[in-house]
Amino acid sequence: MFQDVDSTLKTLMDAAILLADDDEDDGRADVFVDFDVPKEDYPPQGRGRCINFYLYETAENRELRDPAPIIEKVGDRYRRKRPPVRVDCNYMVTAWSKGGQSNLSKVGEEHAILGNALEWLSRFPLIPERVQDYTGKVVEVLQGRLRVAPFPHPTMVAQPGNNGKSLGEFWSALEVPPRPSFNLIVTVALDPDSGQPEGPPVVSKGMRDSTLDPDTNRPIPGSGSEMFWQIGGAVRAAQADDQATQIPIANAMVQMPELSLSTRTDEKGAFSFGVRRRGTFQVDIEADNYMARAVQVSVPSDSTDLQNIELELNDDAKRIAGTVVDVDDPEIRLAGIVVKLKREGTEFQASSTTNIDGGFSLAANHSGEMTISFEKEEEEEGYQNKIMDITVPGNVDSLDIRLKKKPSISRLPDRSLGD
Repeated sequence: MFQDVDSTLKTLMDAAILLADDDEDDGRADVFVDFDVPKEDYPPQGRGRCINFYLYETAENRELRDPAPIIEKVGDRYRRKRPPVRVDCNYMVTAWSKGGQSNLSKVGEEHAILGNALEWLSRFPLIPERVQDYTGKVVEVLQGRLRVAPFPHPTMVAQPGNNGKSLGEFWSALEVPPRPSFNLIVTVALDPDSGQPEGPPVVSKGMRDSTLDPDTNRPIPGSGSEMFWQIGGAVRAAQADDQATQIPIANAMVQMPELSLSTRTDEKGAFSFGVRRRGTFQVDIEADNYMARAVQVSVPSDSTDLQNIELELNDDAKRIAGTVVDVDDPEIRLAGIVVKLKREGTEFQASSTTNIDGGFSLAANHSGEMTISFEKEEEEEGYQNKIMDITVPGNVDSLDIRLKKKPSISRLPDRSLGD
């Protein structure tokens, strides 16, 4: 995994101009991207200029820790996996030059390379999948396992990351005089195991109420009182054999009438209850334009039908479906896009979220003119929202939606006047 992070950083840095050189045809001086330990004899022979990424520490990012296991369907069985471990890779970034290769001094070249590297990396709060290099060519940045990781890869540039250790200690350990540097943190996801077959899904989890210590926010030993179980699942449209491509049904009503419990599914079709009684109970599920369904669940139990509850469309409901892709590269399917359907002058509204293939499906029991919107909220690397008018019924079961990326925001230097 760590070698894939190195390869990804090298690809990203090779796309930048780290030192300008008017004598070169492309206006770019050669700067070698290196990951060796910068010891006393650094840089090695034959490398006049280097930008060095020294991986000095790896540590779990506990703020991103998710203790909940992942349950995935494989054939007719389910597989339990531990969630990915989010790991911070801490790099010390330094620039090196032997001098005599430009009109700048040795120190001048090193400062120019380091500053340009800092400016270039600051453009990317997430490691991008692809980037346009200095020639205008689009380059695939992610390498190896980073291409198929379950999460994007956030970065922190020029932020503290050495656990309070002084830079003097760092350079003393390497027996190298101190030099300018900045810290780069890249957070990656490691898969702790390949999954263990579990049979039917476990969706009930027993817990005991505890009193929390107000100072530590941790349970006080021996304060447990009443046992309860967390019951959870997801409601999806019955239209795909593959669990990963099923369309979630948002805002479905889920009730356990015997316990007077009710809730609604979120945009991913998920729901959960806290149950304080043992026994077998009925769970009722209703959603606009879908046929109601009831299932039985035993508490506690290792085998229930709640992991994915499939609902069939009503006979009179109209299906609105399609795929959301990148406008410039239709092979890029956009997951996680929130799709909302509305009809002006009525209370009708339906929503869904695109699956891993960019697919979505909505149901409407109204006819006429409606608006459908596509949104994805992200800080930097998101896509522009899109709203369009459609007519129901009509050719609305195979919509091809193409979204544009949000324009990049260039960070200009501060031009304010000084004293």
